[in-house]
Amino acid sequence: MADIFINHLIGLVIKERDEEERLTNKLLDGSPGELQEKGVAILNLRVEGEISMDDRVNKMAIILVPAYPESYPPVIPRHKLTVGDMVEFKEDFSRDSMSEISGIVSKTDRRFIQVDVQGRSHYGKPIEIDFPDSMMQLCHIMLEALTELRNGYLCGSPLYNVLLGRSKPSQYDPESSYGMDFFDRTLNASQREAVQFCIGSEEVALIHGPPGTIDTFNILSNSFQLINNIFLLGTGKTHTLIEIIRQLVENQCMKVLVCGPSNVAVDNLLERVMKYETINTVRVGNIARVSPLVIERTLELLAFGADDPIRIGNIVRKQVNELNERLKSLVYTQGKEIAATENAIQRLFRRTSSLEARNCTNDVMSDADVVFCTLNAAGSVPMLLRKFDVVIVDEAAQATEPDCWIAAKKGRKLILAGDHLQLPPTVKSLSGANGPKVKGMSTYSDLSYTLFDRLLDMYGDRIKVMLSVQYRMHEKIMRFSSQELYESQLDAHCSVASHLLSDLKNTRNSSDTSQPVVFIDTSDLVKYYEIKDSKGEERSTANELEVLIVAAHIRKLINYGGLQQDQIGIITPYAAQVAKLNDELGEAYKGIDINSVDGFQGREKEAIIISMVRSNKRGEVGFLAEKRRLNVAMTRAKRHLVVIGDIRTLSGRGVKSTSPIDRQFLTKWIEWLDGESDKRRIVDYLRI
Repeated sequence: MADIFINHLIGLVIKERDEEERLTNKLLDGSPGELQEKGVAILNLRVEGEISMDDRVNKMAIILVPAYPESYPPVIPRHKLTVGDMVEFKEDFSRDSMSEISGIVSKTDRRFIQVDVQGRSHYGKPIEIDFPDSMMQLCHIMLEALTELRNGYLCGSPLYNVLLGRSKPSQYDPESSYGMDFFDRTLNASQREAVQFCIGSEEVALIHGPPGTIDTFNILSNSFQLINNIFLLGTGKTHTLIEIIRQLVENQCMKVLVCGPSNVAVDNLLERVMKYETINTVRVGNIARVSPLVIERTLELLAFGADDPIRIGNIVRKQVNELNERLKSLVYTQGKEIAATENAIQRLFRRTSSLEARNCTNDVMSDADVVFCTLNAAGSVPMLLRKFDVVIVDEAAQATEPDCWIAAKKGRKLILAGDHLQLPPTVKSLSGANGPKVKGMSTYSDLSYTLFDRLLDMYGDRIKVMLSVQYRMHEKIMRFSSQELYESQLDAHCSVASHLLSDLKNTRNSSDTSQPVVFIDTSDLVKYYEIKDSKGEERSTANELEVLIVAAHIRKLINYGGLQQDQIGIITPYAAQVAKLNDELGEAYKGIDINSVDGFQGREKEAIIISMVRSNKRGEVGFLAEKRRLNVAMTRAKRHLVVIGDIRTLSGRGVKSTSPIDRQFLTKWIEWLDGESDKRRIVDYLRI
């Protein structure tokens, strides 16, 4: 059964790889203008400035602006770039031209794009951005991990047997961690229970961290931080993981690998663990993607910082002798042999410059207590043959199972942290995303069915512990999600349970700042319906009426309530609506974050406005019915949640829908908003 399931996973990865290649070729098939229209290229940019981020690794940020602006102030054309995307710069835009620079998008704005790179560019140089193909390498790493698994690489390991259903996980014995001495005295009861559970579990443990249990405040262990005159006593999942790491390293002298599907997740943990000087940490991965706050712990800097001139000189001399011997042999070779030898010489030159780094790398990696990297970086060269006592994967519910296996195969014990009731991993292959949801090790599962999901379905509470206290939301904002998804087990900490916008410094008490949940129903004006907006070959949905209402509510919050722009976020599920909101709010409200549901995962704002967009006679709601997507949207607000939508369409009242999708969760939420929120009339906003 295990071999059949592994082969099934291999097949899914191959389908995903092929679909990625097909979509990439389709996207890049066209003229430069057509590619820009699709949002996968940006033409006619120039380098406005360069910011040195770290001279030790020659890391810098390049600021790109329109070279030939068509408006003032200059505006970047609409595009699909998001923070974390890898891009290439080309002076001559063509599929065959060589990329001069590649980097990682670190900021996007209507007026500029910031890309972090290694190396330097030139001021004023004309630049165009293209998307390179990076998914192929990730799929290759996943396939290697699964192939090793199929070939018996972990055969006999207790962890391997549990993960593949060959044996049940050992029963957790609470007595094994009784009387544990916690480093962090501020942990709440559910956090302490989670730490004890993970330390005491033999093979695998799942930490279920619902919304608001994620660390959003930088609080040092054994200390308090005053936030709005409230002492916070704990900070959720991240703080729990830090305590687990400290227990494993400082009390049990274990080697730990900490991974996540994103660089942000990894760096967030590393930044906090770095504060404990007794823990030796190393960050492995593409240095251009690493946060400047943790760059000093990167493998490159630590390896080069350990240089021994005498030892390196001996290594280089040995390499030079090898090169001389190879050069002599050129006299007796011809044609292809000469070319082959020249290539070999080039490789030796590269070896000469990197051999000392490889030796230093081994020393640094061997000395590390905790190695931090993304899941795919766990399959990189520095990680080859590395073994760990414990592997921890944060945001595990956002990672595919093959991705998790890259790291999991390196440990004797696995700890997964995440929330399977929020957004799943992104899957592009239709055959891998729309299959029937069958629990356990089924060949009918797809890549959106994660390792976290599967283990939870197979073993349940035997391997799971839940963090039950959230530190983000007003109790009313949290209530529906807790009742419907978390069996009413999620509690609001006393420091946030009743907090409102009016409690913030410099805000004023108003009809808006004193309300935690507001619902603005647009169904009174039947002439306003959603519109289909085409962009290239794609179609999205927008709602201009809701754009006007969003703008009106923002003006009320800022002008009457005293809020700052950076305290407000706007969430909408459709790209066309994001674009229209950006156009409407423009430069005057550039400090307000407007994003998709996916873009707000793991983030929060004091006030969140959700534009639901869908408004039609047929009652079609599309992917608004997705429970996990809705859960993310409704749990981003701390003090003030505003939902704007057509109650007839969203609840299904009085409409004839032929859609087969399950809209039960959406309908329940809209009905809850209708009865429990501060319901507003649309005419009150159209006068503003």
